[in-house]
Amino acid sequence: MIGNMSEGDEGLLRYYVYLPSNEYTPAPYVGSTMGQLLWNFTRNGDGDSTPIFSLDTNWDANNTLEAIMSEVKTSEAQHGHVTSRAARIGSLGRDASLFNRWHEVQCRFQLSTGNDGSIESFFNGRSLGRITGQTMTRGGTVEIRYGIYQTGTNQFPGGANAIPTQVALFSQVGLYKRS
Repeated sequence: MIGNMSEGDEGLLRYYVYLPSNEYTPAPYVGSTMGQLLWNFTRNGDGDSTPIFSLDTNWDANNTLEAIMSEVKTSEAQHGHVTSRAARIGSLGRDASLFNRWHEVQCRFQLSTGNDGSIESFFNGRSLGRITGQTMTRGGTVEIRYGIYQTGTNQFPGGANAIPTQVALFSQVGLYKRS
């Protein structure tokens, strides 16, 4: 899903996610992403994308569920200067309230090539924080990705094929532009 948005536009990514306890088994040391808002752009002739928001499990042993908000990286030289914030939601290894119910995920954003862009995320109506900075580059597009996709699978004992079943359901996924 791609949004036609440009400099100064304000928007909202909103979706619901459900983790059934009998079909989602946390996998320690595997990072699972359950939704991203990306800014796609071209750098040096190659396509690239940077998540300005993502709902991820951390690679720790408790599979900490967290929202990550980051500025857009426009060059490798700026990598060290990018503002990023991880807001802890709970532990999929210990917090039963994260299972068997629908959770509302929201990311409000203002697109800017300058330092006046913003990203604010919410989980079940609770603010997880806000950052300001560059949220876009010229000539890019906004894209939503959702579903479970994993990183660090080579770190899991037994390899990627040994990772336990992880099922997440998604509903009412939408990208809205404020007029």
